[in-house]
Amino acid sequence: MVIKLSGGFGLYKSTFVLGLATLASRILGLIRDMVIASLFGASIQAGVFFLVFRPFDLLRKLLAEGIMSISLVPTLTRQIQKGEESKAAGTIISALLWVGVSGTILIAAGYAAAPILLQIAVPTLTQNPQALALGISLIRMMLPYAVCLGFSCVFMAMLHSVNNFSVPGAGPVIFNGIIILCTILLDQFMGIGILAVAAGVFLGGLVQVCIQLPWVLPKLVSWRPGLILLNPHLASALKGFLPCVAGSAAYQINILIAALFASFLDLESVGILYFADRLIQFPLALIGSTCATVLLPAICAASVEKRQVPSPQKGTEPLENTKNLIHHFFFLCLLSTAAAAGLLAVGKPLVFLLFYHGSFGGKAASQTAECLAFLSLGLWAYIGNRIFASLYHGMGITRLPLYAALVSFAANIALGLFLWKIMGIKGIAFSVSISAMTGCAILVFSPQNPWKFHAGQVFLSACRAVFISAIMFFFIHGAARHLMDMGLTRTGMAAGLAACVIAGIVFIVAGTCCIAGEDTLFLITATGRLGMKSSRSAHDQ
Repeated sequence: MVIKLSGGFGLYKSTFVLGLATLASRILGLIRDMVIASLFGASIQAGVFFLVFRPFDLLRKLLAEGIMSISLVPTLTRQIQKGEESKAAGTIISALLWVGVSGTILIAAGYAAAPILLQIAVPTLTQNPQALALGISLIRMMLPYAVCLGFSCVFMAMLHSVNNFSVPGAGPVIFNGIIILCTILLDQFMGIGILAVAAGVFLGGLVQVCIQLPWVLPKLVSWRPGLILLNPHLASALKGFLPCVAGSAAYQINILIAALFASFLDLESVGILYFADRLIQFPLALIGSTCATVLLPAICAASVEKRQVPSPQKGTEPLENTKNLIHHFFFLCLLSTAAAAGLLAVGKPLVFLLFYHGSFGGKAASQTAECLAFLSLGLWAYIGNRIFASLYHGMGITRLPLYAALVSFAANIALGLFLWKIMGIKGIAFSVSISAMTGCAILVFSPQNPWKFHAGQVFLSACRAVFISAIMFFFIHGAARHLMDMGLTRTGMAAGLAACVIAGIVFIVAGTCCIAGEDTLFLITATGRLGMKSSRSAHDQ
């Protein structure tokens, strides 16, 4: 018996749609960060906000960006595939009730315990009473946002289960737009400083929930849900919650650990790490999160159709068309290593272009660029961890991603304790990269790997991708020295960046055709079949 992914080339279309939404979200996210950097720079109040916002940002990535839905999507997809829509609706209603109850308790407890929790988690804030008071106010303002994330997560899992990726994908776009408006308007006209960003976070989360209701409610009503408060299907789905979180959000958790290390240097270092991480999040979300989100329902649907028999204890059946999977693996390696090479090549001018204005000075920009360089070294591993962890979870293999994540956390803590005293914020960023590489190696080369990759094929694909990306790095780095010179105007640097990106894409395409002709032929064939299928569907309608 073999594993055959259902959905065919519709996966490419879904990936493209979600990729566009993710791209728009990340562009607005960069604009949001540029606004925050311009108004508040790497100041103490900005550092306090980024430190307090880290747990909420982690929660957002877990809930509102599809990571936690990994634990819900398999259950909902299998129920829908079996024609048990009423059970699926009951699972969703039960989840919403539990989110409401637990969210109310969370807000009440968090409001009361905020001073104690903040002093325990970040003891350095006790040395600055004003910073501590600001942190307490920020926590209390953003607590309702956590509840909004819970509702949004359940809605997103439901929509992904029926292959609706556009509506959930639009949520982060609107979220970032509202933060930008609130930050500018409330700070400029009401003078409330960094609290304006916190207000935007809450309002953005609320709107993100509301925009999904027109698609969720009619579907729930038509499914005629049966309400069971202690829903066994929900309980079964949530059993894998912690493994899903640890395995799929390893990078986000490691960055949270890194932020805590950075707080022991100074609060400005927290802001520097945040802005460097924001540039990493762009390719990570565009490549890793998009591919993982689209592939998960297809993997789960395949298991329902009896074309997949995952069993970690007895071994798993190989995927059908392993050769095609090697092609996919090559393009995954190529995209991730090319993105890392691009950030390394244009990192410093990119940071100065985006953030060097207003309150964000030259020293902060230089430190952010150095931090970005060390984070970029592990970009390919961040993407690999995200995609492979989702695929393992979709096939019912939950322990391996958890073990890989735990090893990654341990490596990050051990290296962070050693490197932050020697290299400062650069050492903290470097420890995140090394720990991600460790976790990714475990996922790819584990004996439990259901794709039955041969080490030689994986190594050859990776070497070709690294070789093409390395040549591109030197090419783009040389071009950026002239096209993105620091003496140019901001418009000139932006034009230079666009030229470097276009040149990099052309170089990657040409290099792939020359060095990996068979892989290129596979992609062209897949794209052509997708175009023919889309045209046929449009004609039928």
